[in-house]
Amino acid sequence: MINGKNISFSYDKNQVLSNINIEAAAGNIVGLIGPNGSGKSTFLRILYATLESQSGTVFIDEVAISKISSRDLPLHLSVVAQEDTPVLPISVVEMVLLGRSPHRSSLQSYSKEDYQIVTNVLQRVGIRHLAERNFSDLSGGEKQRALIARALAQEANHLLLDEPTNHLDIHYQHEILQLVQSLGVTTIIVLHDLNLAARYCDEVVLLNEGKVVSSGSTKDVLVPDIIEPVYRMSVNTYYDKDCFQLIFSPERQA
Repeated sequence: MINGKNISFSYDKNQVLSNINIEAAAGNIVGLIGPNGSGKSTFLRILYATLESQSGTVFIDEVAISKISSRDLPLHLSVVAQEDTPVLPISVVEMVLLGRSPHRSSLQSYSKEDYQIVTNVLQRVGIRHLAERNFSDLSGGEKQRALIARALAQEANHLLLDEPTNHLDIHYQHEILQLVQSLGVTTIIVLHDLNLAARYCDEVVLLNEGKVVSSGSTKDVLVPDIIEPVYRMSVNTYYDKDCFQLIFSPERQA
């Protein structure tokens, strides 16, 4: 379980987040949604402790994140951030092996168990055949799968992702989120596409101007009365079996 309680944050005098709350129950996927500049990525950085909030507390399985050492945090929480792409020439297997770093000291070599875990997660995300390829030569969807494999190699049971579908075509967007959905780990994910959130998230938290507008199940939050004032677009919902889609009109709301 991940809880963020009463989180506020500002850059100098610019208030970015005001009294934000979030809860991701064990095994659930919670989407952070909202317009550009609403504070989604900032909030995610607070959840994985690269930023420190001015007020409020983040809890991982009811333990305050401030009580978890930087050495131990990766054992509980894995992250796929937008700035995660390596710039050095490195193979896929070498990059995924970095996920095993929290389980060994800086002087230890990778063990047979480490390599077996990496082989297993590469198989799980469907890119075992790319193990020896240079990471930088992969397609966008393949890179995202490799980054998720690295996160899985940590063997943490909480996962945070910052716009993992960014710059991907429709096929890879769904492929990546189907993968995330299949993992069964507690996940908080930043998404821009509300239809992807509707399909793959159990719950969503809608932010606007650094505040929570609404939170709850996708069917309760992703409705015209809530969405239209935030996005200033007309919205209709279309239901098809167990899934629903949002249809937007470019006509600006008054």
